Order: sequence, then structure tokens, then C-alpha cells
Amino acid sequence: MPDGGHLTIAARNATVATDKARRLDLTPGEYVVVRVSDTGVGMSPEVQMRAFEPFYTTKDVGKGTGLGLAQIYGFAKQSGSTVTIDSVPGKGTTARLYLSRAASPIAGDELSSGKRKMLPGHGKTILVVEDQPDVREIIEMSLGDLDYRILTASDGMAARQVLASDEPIDLLLTDIVMPNGVSGLELAHEARQLRRGLGVVVVSGYHREFESQTDNDPGLIFLEKPFRPTELADTIADALGSGGK
Repeated sequence: MPDGGHLTIAARNATVATDKARRLDLTPGEYVVVRVSDTGVGMSPEVQMRAFEPFYTTKDVGKGTGLGLAQIYGFAKQSGSTVTIDSVPGKGTTARLYLSRAASPIAGDELSSGKRKMLPGHGKTILVVEDQPDVREIIEMSLGDLDYRILTASDGMAARQVLASDEPIDLLLTDIVMPNGVSGLELAHEARQLRRGLGVVVVSGYHREFESQTDNDPGLIFLEKPFRPTELADTIADALGSGGK
């Protein structure tokens, strides 16, 4: 909505019957439908068809990565849910997220014990190096929810300063392709020289690029974009377990 407008967020319970479930690729049953509507510029049918593709964006360079909707779609499908988009050019867009409805309330102690099980790296510090602000924020929020301590840098030059400081760092997570002349792989090599035993996770949308430049270096763990929060958490836990810390 570049010129302003109205954003409406609503939620309701819904029963998805067999015919509709088949159309939505869902299991028939009870759902909570979260609806987000705007009065923005809308999408053409062609854009709607590609809206959930990773790295597809209609925004200018540097103003969007095309990962937001892709990650929402991945989360929804992973959890047995789905998300739909209806849009009219010049009128706005409505997204509906279908979430499986719990059969009964979850007790507070169950939530607490479940969260404790998801803290394999509690107390560890991770340096996140990512030049795209929105991607960096998503990673920071996802890992922060797991009670990791997060340091961030927008490129390799800034990360060098953090690595050279007295900050305790247990893991480096860095994108491969970055601006200002220092790639993620160069940064990873320097970081391991500077801090022996440091765990390193490198992130990219291109696995072949990683393989061709590293010869599958066993000291590096690769995470392919786009990734789900659970994949990020599992990869971080693996890296911390094998990083010598």
C-alpha cells in the first residue's frame, strides 16, 4: 500500500468439509482461519501464480527478497495447513491462513516443557551475517525465540569487527553472497582461523555454488534458502554439536 490504506486482520473458527478440503489440499476437519486483507495495489493473475515461489518478488532490487510468502507457505504446509491468496489489481489482496484447530486447550505446564525441549543451544551466542534486513530479522526472531543470544552484522566487513572483539561467539551463520568485497566463505575461513573450533553455518539458495567453492569442507554446514524455522533450529543445533564448543 504505497499510498496508504487499510489493513484488516481477523480470525475465525471454520469447519472444512471434504469437497473444500480437496480443493485446498487439506484434511477435512476443524481449522482456525487467519485472514489478512489490504486495500493496496493488488496482484495480477500472473503474479498470484508465482507469489509463493522462493526469491520471486516484484519489488525493486534491495527492497525485497521474495522469501516472506515462501516461508509462510512452507510453515503452513509443514504443519498440515495451507495459505491462499485472492487479489484484484487496484483493489487489494486477501490472504487466508488455515491452521489446524486444537481439540482441547493446552495446559501451561505442557507449553513450558515443550519449550524446554526446543532449547538445545540455550545460552549460546550466534553471529548472524546477512545483508538483507528482512531475512536477517527473520533469522534473528526465529533464533531469539529459542533463547539464543544473537549478534548481527550486515556484511563481512562488519562481521570482521565483531569477530575481532572480545564478544563470546559459539557459532557463525553467514550468507555466501554479500556486498563490500567479503563473501561468506571468505568470512568463514577467516573466522575459523581467528577463533579455533568455531561452528560455521553458510546459507545460500544455490547448493551447487557451495559445493563448487568448498569441495564439501566438513568444517562447514550448509543451509539452503528458503528454509523453515524448524530446519534453521535443527541446523544450528547440529552445528553447535559438531563445532567443538
